Amino acid sequence: MASSAPRVVIIGAGIGGLAFAIALKRKFAFENFIIYEKTGAVGGAWQENTYPGCSCDIAAPFYSLSSDQNPEWQSSHPFQPEILEYWKNLSHKYALTSHIQVNTLVVKAVWDSKRNCYSIITKDLKTGNQSIAEAEILISAMGILEVPRFPEIPGVQDFEGAMFHSARWVDMDLNGKRVAIIGNGASASQLLPSIAKNPKVHVTQFCRTANWLFPPVGIPH
Repeated sequence: MASSAPRVVIIGAGIGGLAFAIALKRKFAFENFIIYEKTGAVGGAWQENTYPGCSCDIAAPFYSLSSDQNPEWQSSHPFQPEILEYWKNLSHKYALTSHIQVNTLVVKAVWDSKRNCYSIITKDLKTGNQSIAEAEILISAMGILEVPRFPEIPGVQDFEGAMFHSARWVDMDLNGKRVAIIGNGASASQLLPSIAKNPKVHVTQFCRTANWLFPPVGIPH
């Protein structure tokens, strides 16, 4: 790579960030980039979300790179561990590991019009140390599905039982427990049937708005 090649910073090592980095390598043989990832591993939402039943809600081929279709998917709508493994394998296949800096949060990015580059402030989430990097091109591949959103419910702070977001699932024994699920989006629709299969778990779901659902479409391969 010529020294005159622009420096590229990618924020996020989820699917968007990995796909962009792979495209840089495949299409342009471009290597002058770094990916800042705030967690300790690649995968984005598929690394953060580990709740029971977590799976893809579209057919697997549409969740794969056209350059790297996977004939080994175990079903039409694979579960989280298999999807995460697919993207981890791609990060190794395309030698992205050396380009990824984990546990690093991008705090601020400012465009310097005189020097024609971004000044990017990052924070090491393990040490708290901050650093400054520069790049001519800044790509935001930050997702939204790995950031928990908690509802504002009066009195919820007084609840004395276990309470957590599905995106920060806590493995615990639910036998004999009364479980309340708030919401009926994709996560709740996958989570509820998975834990309700246990007859020893009493589940109540609170829904603000009715949802439209297809019957389960996961077809084993």
